[in-house]
Amino acid sequence: QVEFFTRSITATDFEATDVSSQSGTYSFTVNEADLDGVGLVFFVRAEDQAGNVAETEERTISLTFPESSSPEISSITRFGGKVEDYEIIAIPFNFPGTGNRVQEIFNEYNGGIPDKTIWRLIKYNASTETEESNLEDLVASSPIQIGAGYFFNAREAAEVKVGAAEVNTEDPQDIVLQPGWNLIGNPYIIDIDWNSVLARNGIAEVGPLRVIDPADPARWPESTLLSKYKGAFVNLMSTTAQTITFSYADKIKPDGRISTPELPDYEWFVPISLHQENHSGLASVGMHARATTGVDALDALTLPKWIRYLEISFDHPEFRYGDLSKDIVPPSEKYSWKFNATSDQNGPTTLRWDHIAANIQSLKLLDISNQVMIDMSVQTAYTFSLNGTKRFKILYSTDPSEQFLSEQVNIGEAYPNPFDVQLTIPIALPVNSSSYDVTLITTDLAG
Repeated sequence: QVEFFTRSITATDFEATDVSSQSGTYSFTVNEADLDGVGLVFFVRAEDQAGNVAETEERTISLTFPESSSPEISSITRFGGKVEDYEIIAIPFNFPGTGNRVQEIFNEYNGGIPDKTIWRLIKYNASTETEESNLEDLVASSPIQIGAGYFFNAREAAEVKVGAAEVNTEDPQDIVLQPGWNLIGNPYIIDIDWNSVLARNGIAEVGPLRVIDPADPARWPESTLLSKYKGAFVNLMSTTAQTITFSYADKIKPDGRISTPELPDYEWFVPISLHQENHSGLASVGMHARATTGVDALDALTLPKWIRYLEISFDHPEFRYGDLSKDIVPPSEKYSWKFNATSDQNGPTTLRWDHIAANIQSLKLLDISNQVMIDMSVQTAYTFSLNGTKRFKILYSTDPSEQFLSEQVNIGEAYPNPFDVQLTIPIALPVNSSSYDVTLITTDLAG
């Protein structure tokens, strides 16, 4: 008896089919539908009349496309050459005989030769020392790597077909992450559940995906979905490189469900956003029992500066791979965070935060240059003028009557505003004297 066992690459269970002999030769026909758009895994089992059983090793057939019917890179949907038209794409194919070069894959654009006036393909090099040198414009002879993401932008629309190609069926697929930010790409032609990848690898230092937002190129929201032909930024909070593996087992479930990770049990947590015109940046502070005052897996790096950026970055000079946009520390009675608000644009800018939870006794925001103190439990926003970079401090205490020590006179925002009967004006005085004479002068609208 001879049985042929098959399963598509994306399936987990084999199906057995009895194979009959034709003149001593056993054959089996594979239909294209059996490949599930990716490929086929198979092995053969034979048993003789004495009950002896032999099996072959598992082998893989990859779906291969001829030049005449090659697939289109469906992730390329925006054109125009503007900042908001950039996309992060991935190429999950092997190209036998061509070396996976840019010119053969993108020949619909200027014969496959990148030209900044027509189209661009940009690589992010995670291992370089300085942020300015991380971006590299690719040329016609540059190789395209499976598992890497690339910035793509073109002025005119064109249907990009990859040519004669073979679907990547390597499973597992290894991707090496460098310390700091990495621009990765989906190595498969299926949608990937990032939570499944993280859970299977068990590397706590790997953060969430950050994807490009066409409506706001400065925002970079988190995502748990890595779509086919797409890429994303991911950070590694470590000082050494780590290898992470992808598998077809990480595919999105047929019902579209994405696995839910276990959320950290924060003692408290406050998301903060930075807004300027139609752009925004995201950050957060908080406390957790497993956190350290240094950089650890509960933190998140500030994203690399792209063409358009608006960011909050907390100081951590001891970590050579960048500052933090999420800074979680161990529980304590008092703590202060220093951070910069930075943008490539100047003008009115607003910091916003949710209403502070009841278990946070005292949380204040200090505009250092303007010496303005904001009680974050009373107000949920602060607007200021941003010209490049502005310095702030967040002050936490378990004592609601805590008087934060100042290095100079510090007058906070009056509240409530407008007011009816009573108005509160916070004033902080330098610690270099035990007593002060304070004079408060108020004027009406006429001066």
